[in-house]
Amino acid sequence: MNFAPTKNTYGAFAFQGDALTWSAPGLTRPQASAWYVCENQQLFINLGAYLSGTPTGCADQTVSVLVLFAMSND
Repeated sequence: MNFAPTKNTYGAFAFQGDALTWSAPGLTRPQASAWYVCENQQLFINLGAYLSGTPTGCADQTVSVLVLFAMSND
C-alpha cells in the first residue's frame, strides 16, 4: 500500500448513517468509513488499519456529512 494523492478512477462513494464510505470491487478495507484528513483540507481514502501508518500532516478520521459541509464552506 502506498500513500499518494492520485485521482481515483474506480470505486463508489456512499453514506452509512451520516458517515461517508468508499468501496471498490475486489478491495477489502478494515474500516469503510476511515479517511485521512490532511493539511489544506485534503481528504484521502485510508486503505489500512486505523492509526497505522498515518501520513505526516494527516489525522485518521471518520468523515461525516457535517465535516464535508464545513469543508465546502471554507
